[in-house]
Amino acid sequence: MNAKHEWFKLNKRIIYLIFLYYILLLLGGIYYIVNFIIKNIETIESIGMKDIFLLSIIFSIVGSSSFYIRKLYKACINNDIISPTNEIDSIREVGVF
Repeated sequence: MNAKHEWFKLNKRIIYLIFLYYILLLLGGIYYIVNFIIKNIETIESIGMKDIFLLSIIFSIVGSSSFYIRKLYKACINNDIISPTNEIDSIREVGVF
């Protein structure tokens, strides 16, 4: 048994929910970035610190979302995720989620 199987136990519904969450964060962040660039393309020199700070947070959300989507996808492909089988695994599933 793989060492990850001892703790990486999620059911299919939770996996879909995590994928949906990260995909929504990724698409929302990309939408915000593209929308910001389109609106401010002509006045790029006058962007304030507040906008730069907000953009840096959005870029980090997009980056981490794409990383975790890839990580979860690889875990699904490599069979590193198994379904919980008992009550202790269900409690552990909440922690992993």
